[in-house]
Amino acid sequence: MDTILDFLLQHSHPLIQRWLVRFCPQTWLIRVCRRAEVQNHLALGVLRHAPHIAVQCGCGVLPSRAAMQEYTYQRVNPAVVRVPRVYQFFLDYSTGYSLPDRYLFMKLMHGKTLESLDAATENNAMSKALTKRIANIAAHLQGIKAKDDEAPGPLGGGMPFGYLWGEYGTETVFHSVSDMNSWLNARLKLINKSIDLSPCYPLVLCHGDFVRRNIILMDDNGEKDHEVENMDSKPIALVDWGHAALLPRVCDIASMSCYIDRGGYEYTKELEQATREAIGGLSEVEKECCKLLMSARALSLRYSRLHS
Repeated sequence: MDTILDFLLQHSHPLIQRWLVRFCPQTWLIRVCRRAEVQNHLALGVLRHAPHIAVQCGCGVLPSRAAMQEYTYQRVNPAVVRVPRVYQFFLDYSTGYSLPDRYLFMKLMHGKTLESLDAATENNAMSKALTKRIANIAAHLQGIKAKDDEAPGPLGGGMPFGYLWGEYGTETVFHSVSDMNSWLNARLKLINKSIDLSPCYPLVLCHGDFVRRNIILMDDNGEKDHEVENMDSKPIALVDWGHAALLPRVCDIASMSCYIDRGGYEYTKELEQATREAIGGLSEVEKECCKLLMSARALSLRYSRLHS
């Protein structure tokens, strides 16, 4: 059966591939992934012998990643940005370890990352040409507002991860803005400062990781022309939703200056400025909160054992 499933995933119509990963027994899909790992077909989270399916697996693939990705897919305008559709997410407790493996099956976004395109040009020409478009994508996502009773953080109550929240995330779930303020103020009190993010509401959709490796310039209709002058007509896909959460928009802006994007310092600096312009600028309160968020981040990294 494994051999048949392998063959169908490799050679069948995309609709059949999607049906298989949505409805096949999970044990079959797990064996296919493990076989792909052994055969080096599974690299960078992509099940390579399935032409239209990507899979991320491991104990670090959290349910919140799948939830935020599907939440965004259902709400985003694909004319602005493409998001991989989630086909199935499940946990595997048969590993014998304390933490289960997680499997996230989704649509494979065909194209090249902005990072790889920059590497093939001089002076990061591709990212410079696309900075305003990416800023508009960030602004579009921030226009998607959470429900009034939604708690800050990933959908479904997970703890936030990302550049603002220390090396291991917040290690606690926020149930309200008061919880988020308490977590931040437990750090800021070390420098005799405090923050209140209430005036920065509402909660909006924040991706939290617009680094170049997460931005794919897509090859629609088999076209693979990636010249700078043709960039405006190419769809852009945004992947890796592990840092995504419902947060005040100032959190997304603050995180941009923290991106770990090798060789992309100028890009991240320009993206932050372009995003501020795309959203019409930050209020004075938001600007102050942005500074305080950066201070809290620095203290979290310095005092990694500090708890709220």
